Amino acid sequence: MKLVLFTLSLVACTAALWECAWEGSVFPCDGVTACSYGCFKDACWSQCNGVCSKTENNHICNGCAEWCYLSAPQFGDTYVECREHADCSEYKRNACLSTCTY
Repeated sequence: MKLVLFTLSLVACTAALWECAWEGSVFPCDGVTACSYGCFKDACWSQCNGVCSKTENNHICNGCAEWCYLSAPQFGDTYVECREHADCSEYKRNACLSTCTY
């Protein structure tokens, strides 16, 4: 019984480390990287790791509310334009074009 409780506690703690910073009902959350993303002022953005540390350099967001606008290298390294969050889904893992900031 103690082993079961310990295992459940460990799973709950690990899951809490990989939560998106912004509420999932407001902004989408990438289930692989645990990064929030979306559309803001007609450009796609994503949660990123700037001042906050990465989890063992594996590109998993760690819950800090840092973000950047995403680049669109296929369009000449400009911002990814959007009108709604769904427009950003295919670009959510692109590199930052702006600084990762609060």
